[in-house]
Amino acid sequence: MIPFGPWLAIGFLAALWLNHPAVALAQRYWENIQAAWDYRPDLLMIGGGLILVGGGAGLFLARLIRRRIEARMS
Repeated sequence: MIPFGPWLAIGFLAALWLNHPAVALAQRYWENIQAAWDYRPDLLMIGGGLILVGGGAGLFLARLIRRRIEARMS
């Protein structure tokens, strides 16, 4: 197993090198979301609802699969 130190160093270097591109990307996404909210807030509401329902369904399925796997092992 690899110790925590190398992963921490890789994460630090990635954050150091990708800081400005990541901020620029986040800024562009934020501006697009604001523009979409100004012009079509209904689409953002539908998208947010789909994300919530999909996330809930994913959690439900993950728990269901975990129960079935645990039942087979015992």
